[in-house]
Amino acid sequence: MAESDIELVQRTARLARLEISGERARALAPQFARILEALEVIGKLDLEGVEPMLGATELEDVVRPDSPRPGLEVEDLMAGAPRDEDGFYRVPRVVGGDS
Repeated sequence: MAESDIELVQRTARLARLEISGERARALAPQFARILEALEVIGKLDLEGVEPMLGATELEDVVRPDSPRPGLEVEDLMAGAPRDEDGFYRVPRVVGGDS
């Protein structure tokens, strides 16, 4: 494995803002080289006359008019709250301690 392969892995990691140790870069270099070889093969394909693919399927988004509707009443929303305080849900603290 060439030193340039390891440098390529490390440079790519820096561009991706990843920290990779020299040992990990050496382990990844052969895999990285195989990926690049596969991309080179794909890059050499003759795609003359092949239409670009705009999506994985022919499905189209279903749209509906965006029209306002009445919301739920505060009392109905608060009925599902474990506790309420001044019209807001009050739940146990999950980060940073009790209370």
